[in-house]
Amino acid sequence: AGFVPKSAQPEVMLGALQLILAGGVYLPPQVLGPGTRRPDSNPESQSPLNTLTDRQIEVLRKALKGAPNKVIARELDISEGTVKSHLSSAFRVLDVRNRTEALYAAARLGLTI
Repeated sequence: AGFVPKSAQPEVMLGALQLILAGGVYLPPQVLGPGTRRPDSNPESQSPLNTLTDRQIEVLRKALKGAPNKVIARELDISEGTVKSHLSSAFRVLDVRNRTEALYAAARLGLTI
């Protein structure tokens, strides 16, 4: 799922399709606002982590440190539902089902906690 503007360059479209095939959702940065990451157009250097926003990675790091959703929500001044949404997106991109699998996948991809 996603949205690619007609004016998008071919490499942006390719990156968006790769993200979608990996289970992510692509929206152009101008729609998402600040703090977003663009899919890398070079398939060899593409890491699933590059498709996550800064906020999703921040929430993922806190979860992998063992913080419950309620604490993460309070610390980041967001709702618990938003925390769950960020974690769900991160789990989908990492192709994992829970925090334990996410910890292993994140370590394998070089994410420092």
